[in-house]
Amino acid sequence: MINYSPLPSRVRRIVKQYEYCVESVQMFGDIVTINLKPGYTSLEGARFISRDMENLINLLKAVTKPPVKEIKVALYGFTCPVSGLYIAKGSNYIDMGGLKISPYVIE
Repeated sequence: MINYSPLPSRVRRIVKQYEYCVESVQMFGDIVTINLKPGYTSLEGARFISRDMENLINLLKAVTKPPVKEIKVALYGFTCPVSGLYIAKGSNYIDMGGLKISPYVIE
């Protein structure tokens, strides 16, 4: 369980909305450190260290979820938009939130 009590009430209320991606909150004096769960990132990475509470809130608003990768079977042939390889009907491909890419694309 994350302890939000050292934060000011307004910041505490906003940070609780992002509980799904926050791993830990630490406060030393007036410096707040927030660590995100693995896979989640923001503009400054997966760890925020700030004295400015408004900046901290803006960083939390910019958190992105990790992309969902699903391996599917092609019902029709298509060309991968990233690598340009042709994916034949019946072959496997990776579906990343609607983007269909070849499994041979190097990440």
